[in-house]
Amino acid sequence: MKSLSEDYSANGYQLPSETSSIGYLQKLPLYDKVKPYILNIPVFPEDCYQNVFMEYIHNIKISDIRPAKSLPTLDKNGFQLVEHETSLSYDDFLDKKTIYEKYFPESEALLKKATGASRVYIYEHQVRKRQGDKVDSPEHATSQPLTGAHCDVSPQCLKGRVRLHMGREAENLLQSRHQIINIWRPLKGPIKDFPLAVCDYNSIDVPKDFRKTDVIFPHFE
Repeated sequence: MKSLSEDYSANGYQLPSETSSIGYLQKLPLYDKVKPYILNIPVFPEDCYQNVFMEYIHNIKISDIRPAKSLPTLDKNGFQLVEHETSLSYDDFLDKKTIYEKYFPESEALLKKATGASRVYIYEHQVRKRQGDKVDSPEHATSQPLTGAHCDVSPQCLKGRVRLHMGREAENLLQSRHQIINIWRPLKGPIKDFPLAVCDYNSIDVPKDFRKTDVIFPHFE
């Protein structure tokens, strides 16, 4: 199946594009022996908290999908653009209580409308903001944008998440269709310096392009 950019090119139309640098996991002999991992728990010495080594590939062409917003779909491309107005202000997104009480219900309604889902459960959120040279810390309400290519959830992790959050209902829910979907929105726009980049699923060779990586939390792997 052709990717979205290939479909456009075949029809004589080129999406606007820029070039950028994206980090990828290095192809190291290490990973033939040891699975890549990231520990989100205190460890000593601190330099043992991960064995993920990235390299940045430059001049990667990234197409601006906004002119083609009616074309990508979750089922075909793995992502979809949806028009949605939130009741939250920019500053509201720095307040966790407001996010839980107002934005979570908005997001549930949005997902139900976009996918036809009968039930939605939101288990976490993240606010990202470029902060110059600042390093993430508990004092910051936001985290830096990520510049490394990654997929948040594997099929095995999806099932684990359902079992973790849905308790006794989990096995029954796993008998029907279940998905993990990320919702991303710009808090101010249009975003120019760190726009969200997504990869068209049709351009991926899963066995070749993916490397399973363990991300370890105190309560979940």
